[in-house]
Amino acid sequence: MNSRENTRPTQLALGIAALSVLVTCLINRPWEGLHLRDGAYYAYLAALQAGGLAPYRDVFHLQGPVLTWLGGLAIGLAGTPGLALLGAFVSGLLTFAGVRLALAAYGRPGTVVELLPVALVAWGMTTGWPFLGAFIVSGSRPKFLAIGLAACAVHLLCTNRRVAAGAAFAAACWTWQPGAVLTVGAIAGWLAARASERDSAAEPSVAASLAGVALGGFVVSVGALGALAVQGSFEPFLEQAVHAAPSQTERTFDLIATLHRVGLLLPLPVLLVGAAGLAVNLWHAVSPGAPRLAPDARRVLAALLGWLVAYLGLLTVDFDWRGDTVPLLLPLGVFAGVAMGRVDHRMAVPLRLTVAGILCLWLVGADRLSPIQHSPYPHQQGETLGEHAGRDALTAAKGRGVLIFADPLLAQQVGEHPKHPFVFWEPGTLEYIHTTYPGGLEAFLDPLVDRRYGVVTVGPRAAALLPYLAPRLRNQYEPTRSLRPRNRTWVLRDP
Repeated sequence: MNSRENTRPTQLALGIAALSVLVTCLINRPWEGLHLRDGAYYAYLAALQAGGLAPYRDVFHLQGPVLTWLGGLAIGLAGTPGLALLGAFVSGLLTFAGVRLALAAYGRPGTVVELLPVALVAWGMTTGWPFLGAFIVSGSRPKFLAIGLAACAVHLLCTNRRVAAGAAFAAACWTWQPGAVLTVGAIAGWLAARASERDSAAEPSVAASLAGVALGGFVVSVGALGALAVQGSFEPFLEQAVHAAPSQTERTFDLIATLHRVGLLLPLPVLLVGAAGLAVNLWHAVSPGAPRLAPDARRVLAALLGWLVAYLGLLTVDFDWRGDTVPLLLPLGVFAGVAMGRVDHRMAVPLRLTVAGILCLWLVGADRLSPIQHSPYPHQQGETLGEHAGRDALTAAKGRGVLIFADPLLAQQVGEHPKHPFVFWEPGTLEYIHTTYPGGLEAFLDPLVDRRYGVVTVGPRAAALLPYLAPRLRNQYEPTRSLRPRNRTWVLRDP
């Protein structure tokens, strides 16, 4: 294979990633700063970081610090457009990593026309339903960055760039804690592939690779721990991201129930194409008549199979949210893209491209109108909130201000930040306030209530606060559902 053939997959992956970012940005308009759903929380965390507040020390935060640090830097350097550029980078990284791994796992050199069907199906599958939702470019989210970093680490590991692979794996873990599960699964799969190669030099090579991965991970981890120590956030990090985060889950170890929920939560196109792609690759691996893949391709497929199995094991906890299935999309996307390449190589080029294009459009577009979206275009939801909820809240407050718990998007619309440095994320926040806030929860709430804000509103993320807050508001406030239906809201009674 000449150098031109070696670089073609990377060029193709970069091209599709650039096109993917363009389409996503045109749909979501991230430059308008309308951060919807969870993206609003991460955008708010980034804004607080840019304003000098440190995650964990000043801001309650259950996830790893990397995205918050990057978001704070982006806002500090370029404001809202900087955060939009960060989100675009994350979406581009995710797309590039998925497509590049699919091309590596396909294992055959070829022209762009020959490789494009593999790349298109991998893109459509990897991005799936969340790519066109208000998730990646709207303030970004840790799991997307972590998935992209872990996927890049798999590629680096399978091409013997060991220290860089370890650094990328570690960055994924410091971005989103389940990144550790993806890392362990991917390395275990890679080790299984290496063990099956019957290479006399395999053991020294594997040992050197693992040592390089460990070195890269050590360097990144020392840097992250040092940054937390400099910020004075190390002990709060242990309390929140290490201690409080696992308290949200209850282990059941019921794989059948987990597979059933995955089947319900993944969009039907993604589920069907992903399952078919996985089946084709597994059949190819055990079929005696199938052509033997190059070592690098086998290692990629084995690493992603380990990733898939390990994350399904993690999902044997109770979960009911579609976002929990997102890390399944990238390995399934690679399997689907490789399967497309294996079944279409005998087709004529126009037919092959047509089939790949139809599959790609079906995968990307079929579930855009998911139950969690109220508009086919996420930015329209933000515009509606800006025109109505923020204006109505200020009108109802009659100049006395709005006290907001866990609704950063509304805070953005009314021009005020929540009056406390916590982003509520149940159940860890209340425990953290009880144990670390001077005077406990009462001392935290009473001064806020005594200010007699015109409107007090509590987002769903702060629902655990309601039993403590509602009794304090009963004598002075009237409950209302007219301002922000998703929140619990009270309006100050006229004197």
